[in-house]
Amino acid sequence: MNPGNEKMVRLIELIEQHTQKEDFFLTPLGNFGVMRESHAHNKKPALYLPLIIIVGQGCKVCYAGNQIYEYGAGDLLVTLLPIPVKTEIVNASPEKPFLAAAAAIDLNRLSNMLLQIENADRSAFQPVTVNPSSIFSTPAKDKLLDAFIRLLETL
Repeated sequence: MNPGNEKMVRLIELIEQHTQKEDFFLTPLGNFGVMRESHAHNKKPALYLPLIIIVGQGCKVCYAGNQIYEYGAGDLLVTLLPIPVKTEIVNASPEKPFLAAAAAIDLNRLSNMLLQIENADRSAFQPVTVNPSSIFSTPAKDKLLDAFIRLLETL
């Protein structure tokens, strides 16, 4: 996704509005938070719960076992199970801090939805990889970006 497009600019504005200080903050929406870090840092241990993180600005690297996931502006990281990781902010400064928003994934609701979809359309779930993982990084799609913007606008 082009980091300069209107939606990304709006995402950055909204995250900045709700992160006046450094750190990760849960919002009143529950299971939804925002993050700001103004300095790069080396690997730090963390436990990622099931969530979707979308980056507005900056770049972060997540180390999960032997796998490395880099995600920057316009990318997202998805974790589907609790997973111990090490994270590193590789691109952040006081002028252009690392900014991200995260939404927790309710595994019970997700599994119920997937079962309903599978029951309605048996062909809906065809494996796309022979090496599935509970964590992945990918460019954010417009519809997901829109959803995060709407959540931030409700704050």
